[in-house]
Amino acid sequence: MLDHRLPAVTVLFLAFSTPASAWGPAGHEAVAALAAERLTPVTAKELTALLGRESLVQVSVWADEVRNTTHKHTVGWHFTNVPISSDGYRASRDCAQGNCVVAVIQRQEQILRDRTRPAAQRAEALKFLIHFIADIHQPLHAADAADRGGNSREIVPVGGARNLHAAWDGGIIQSRGSDTRALVTAANQWLQTQTESTIAGGSPEDWANESYRVARDIAYAQVRGDDAITGPERVEALRIIEKRIARAAVRLAAVLNRVIAVSTGTR
Repeated sequence: MLDHRLPAVTVLFLAFSTPASAWGPAGHEAVAALAAERLTPVTAKELTALLGRESLVQVSVWADEVRNTTHKHTVGWHFTNVPISSDGYRASRDCAQGNCVVAVIQRQEQILRDRTRPAAQRAEALKFLIHFIADIHQPLHAADAADRGGNSREIVPVGGARNLHAAWDGGIIQSRGSDTRALVTAANQWLQTQTESTIAGGSPEDWANESYRVARDIAYAQVRGDDAITGPERVEALRIIEKRIARAAVRLAAVLNRVIAVSTGTR
């Protein structure tokens, strides 16, 4: 059994970019590093074969890098806009033609599982899964108040972020002086108090609904009536972000371990 209490393997940290201020680099790298600690040996070997010299950490932001260049068709794959006035995710309303993060995660799992597909296609599916399972755990990637998931909701700048979405992407992390290493450490400390097998369950729809409720009850509530996220609210938000990253990592590892076990016939 893997000992998840151990600190991240040193080599993972060597792959980190310089300290980042966005869920993009910092949050995605943290999710990937935490997930890598939780892979079975069979899964780790298979993923290494697919990614070659690159690690999970290094490819964790690839989906953001290509969405406005070679993969413009994937822009809508990073989120699902669940109205905060609703009772939660509804595929017919929030995932038109399967063009949302919930449906895309399910499709990429199928591609990665299928060993008859070209290795390059499976490697791309792997990179999408690493990124999108992190994305779906960012609260503002699963909620909307007629403001493009908080992108149009201007706020008093937080860590350089001038809108609500950007604040939860990275402004709050930056404002508290956190970075990838700090996020990994905090997430692992919290996970030591949890039962990871319980966290690992659920479906992409369940995870989207979790994020939606955090956005509705916390993120949007913090700026209701004014445009400022106060110091104590930033502390609360960072603790939530650390737990969302922890949950994303445990679930990413569980998905990858399950998919590879099925595809290699080792389960």
